[in-house]
Amino acid sequence: MSFYRRKHLRSFAMLLTVCLLLLLFPLQAFANARTIRVGYFDSPGFLERTEQGYRGYAASYLQELSNTTGWKYQYIEAPRAELPAMLQSGKVDLLCSARPGADAADGLIFSTLAAGTETVTLQTLPFSSLLYNDFSAFDGLRVGMLYDSDYNDDFTKFAEQNNFTFKPVFFYHTAQLLRAAATGVVDAFIDTDLSGTSYGKTVAHFSVQPFYFAVSSANAGIMAQLDTAMASLFVRDPNFVTNLHNTYYGRQNYSTPVFTPEEQAYLNTKPHLVIDCNFPFGSIVGSDDTDTIREFLALISERSGIQFTYRTGVLSSESLSDSPALKAPDLSACLYNSSIRENTENNCTQAYFSIPVVMIGMAQKGTAFSTPTVGVPATLPNIHSFLEETCAGYSLLTLNSSREIVGALENGSVDMIAYTQSGAERLLQDYPDAGLYLMPNSFSCPLSIGVSRTLDPVVLSILNKAISSISPTETSMIWLRRTNTTDESSFTLWFERNFTAIATLAVLVFLALLSLALFVKRRRTAKLLALAYTDPLTGGKNLACFKQEAHRLLTPLPSRYAVITVDINKFRTINELHGFEYGDRLICAVNEILLKQIDRHELCAHGVADQFVLLCDRTDEDALPLRFAQLFESLEHIDLSAMGLPSMAVSVHCGVCSINTYNHPIEAYIDHASLAARAVKSRYCSEYAVYRHTMQEELNREREMEDRAAQALRLGEFQLYLQPKIDLATGEVTGSEALTRWIDSSGNFIRPDEYIPLFEKNGFIEHLDFYVLERVCALLQNRLKKDLPVTPISINQSRYLFFQKNYLPHVFELLRKYDIPPQLLEFEITETLFVEETDNVRLVLGQLRRKGIRLSLDDFGTGYSSLNTLTNFPVDAIKLDRSFLLQSDSHPKKRVVIEKTIELAKLLGIEVICEGVETTAQVSFLQQIGCDMAQGFLFARPMVADEALDFMDHFDAQSIC
Repeated sequence: MSFYRRKHLRSFAMLLTVCLLLLLFPLQAFANARTIRVGYFDSPGFLERTEQGYRGYAASYLQELSNTTGWKYQYIEAPRAELPAMLQSGKVDLLCSARPGADAADGLIFSTLAAGTETVTLQTLPFSSLLYNDFSAFDGLRVGMLYDSDYNDDFTKFAEQNNFTFKPVFFYHTAQLLRAAATGVVDAFIDTDLSGTSYGKTVAHFSVQPFYFAVSSANAGIMAQLDTAMASLFVRDPNFVTNLHNTYYGRQNYSTPVFTPEEQAYLNTKPHLVIDCNFPFGSIVGSDDTDTIREFLALISERSGIQFTYRTGVLSSESLSDSPALKAPDLSACLYNSSIRENTENNCTQAYFSIPVVMIGMAQKGTAFSTPTVGVPATLPNIHSFLEETCAGYSLLTLNSSREIVGALENGSVDMIAYTQSGAERLLQDYPDAGLYLMPNSFSCPLSIGVSRTLDPVVLSILNKAISSISPTETSMIWLRRTNTTDESSFTLWFERNFTAIATLAVLVFLALLSLALFVKRRRTAKLLALAYTDPLTGGKNLACFKQEAHRLLTPLPSRYAVITVDINKFRTINELHGFEYGDRLICAVNEILLKQIDRHELCAHGVADQFVLLCDRTDEDALPLRFAQLFESLEHIDLSAMGLPSMAVSVHCGVCSINTYNHPIEAYIDHASLAARAVKSRYCSEYAVYRHTMQEELNREREMEDRAAQALRLGEFQLYLQPKIDLATGEVTGSEALTRWIDSSGNFIRPDEYIPLFEKNGFIEHLDFYVLERVCALLQNRLKKDLPVTPISINQSRYLFFQKNYLPHVFELLRKYDIPPQLLEFEITETLFVEETDNVRLVLGQLRRKGIRLSLDDFGTGYSSLNTLTNFPVDAIKLDRSFLLQSDSHPKKRVVIEKTIELAKLLGIEVICEGVETTAQVSFLQQIGCDMAQGFLFARPMVADEALDFMDHFDAQSIC
């Protein structure tokens, strides 16, 4: 068998083996394929859904791991706070950003290796005067923080370690925190590099926290595979996590430098540095604007705030001691290369650029040269001098053009050519038939700045910060500008060879552009106008279009119109329950309904978030209630089934601002209408309100209470009151109701009907209710320890609490902490709790009852679902609203309703308590129809807790009952 036949057979056998292996690997990967359900919350840069699929830090990490595991992924979006519970319940298999300290719970397993790190910083506005680590200036700052953030304690310790104090200002959402920073409510705020905000400037770094992948204990096998894949990835690419972080968040690391007080003090002297040009690294003061070094130095000067003055021709590359700049006592610096770094009498900055250099040779000559002769383009003297310093055995020859370079290689004058990467590529393109190729050896020339040790030490730190702020993109752009103009021969050759084609193409392009110019201009103008005045979600008018057209309508007849704002109730909850896509479709549906409600001379536009703005005719003001009634009825029947989404009855809160004289910007009338809408925002059905001038004062009053609430709670301004409950059969005190009264430091009394609705609206009611609960627990513990008689105390619980993840653990922890029987607590809830998410509410109520805590339904009879509530939800007692009792004397039907309600409750085994009892006649009536308990001014008004307990200990109501 011939040599070539054997060679072909061996090649065929090798090819067959490779094919078999390729077939086996996909089969194995297919056999191991598994779909992993990944729980996530939408976070720009970390994990987000786009039109092209899922992208971000976590998505790229998981995709890389799938090369080892063979997994596929199904991404399931949910609020961040719900993800650990979903993991434990088996709704998802994997979390990407779990922290043992914050998310640890029974049944969670964390990855052995961290999935990444999160750097926590103190941020200010970009134009803030605060300096980096200026701890004396930090003292007394108002610092914005998120409630329950894991990093608040870290910052507190940081402040203690550096001897400064601060005033925390808490917010529930990042958007609120950023708005507070922009409006001056806070001076600084806590942020992380993974938040994606890139909002301001960093004035301190105080914590670096790792985060991990996590699974439930039921999925230990998944974690074992994940740990193996992560370890394998680390072995293959130790810098994978760092590079991935730079890909999605790296741009945040390159920004305007932030200096320490010492550095800023030095810069305030407006220093000048004399830079002596070390010639091998290029001309500095030449007229060529594309000079690489000068561009870099100009950028460093701009970023550092130090002005540079350049000198040339005073340095040799042989000895640093020849530099008068470095020996001069005044401010000075010189350009460094690697050989100069060895001089120990001077400092050196980090490299601000490294020039990439490659070697070009002739294919037929090979690469083996004992003492090679290297040609260097005359346009690159920096490379020439670098080779003189670093390659003593090389002979160097300067060449003046591309033709001379190729000729020198062909006639053997040189063995190779040293060239920049981009210049070499162009040379190979211009001379494809010359037999040129890129040799394997390449290197780079690092460029730094040398700084005399006689200078202030902060100079080196300032220059390094300026160099660190130069991003890779900026570096690439400067180098591209330099390399695109370094060698004129490539462009000249190309232009000469293709002159005829270029001229012909230029004429054709000119004629085409001339004929299409007007058409393109008209199309572009129309498109820009459409983008400027069209809402991207609804496709209708946006706010800018509304303002312009409203101005046109209001100018001739301002008194004809009113501005109306329409906001969807609980839109945020709708988004959380059904997803953002559902919320977007709902906004579009509401927009369609509003457009059908207006006439052709009226306006409707989608504003911000879930708000719509209308300009409506108010000539017939009596028709306004009817128009709102029609609108509210239409919103109760929004059908989204055609889009495959569940239908929903939507309620809204609306504000109306009538325009009498058009002497303010349209924004002022929109603000007034929005202010009126706030008055009916917390209600659970559609309502509207008309703007009054006093509303601004009411809003200011609310803001004042919001600002003082947290401090008032710490100072004990919310006092605990008790009102006794009387057993109508025995006349004995059988319990009491816990109430709060806000008495500020000046002794002013703030009514509960002022602050309770406000706190329910802004979420502070959670803190107030837990405060009252703990005070009651402590009071009961104290009486039990003293062997004093105790009776159950009922506590109002806001509906807001029942949707908080930490509600039940907090309640049970207080019971454990104060060691009191659960039967001594009774939680009062209202019917509004059952309007939505009934399954979740029923679950929470069931756990409270199983623990032994009694439940009573407050204000019974004022809602619309009372009888349904009694049959579907676990309650031990109902409290009849005082409005029934007040009207029972003059309305016999009311007496019948009360009597039958009590009769029904008895049949269901539910106790009945009547509030607002003020006369003995009312007591007699209630006793007659079998009411169990009563409370009211007839027995006792609400009293301070200590006084109320003393009153109940000595109470004798036999004469009344």
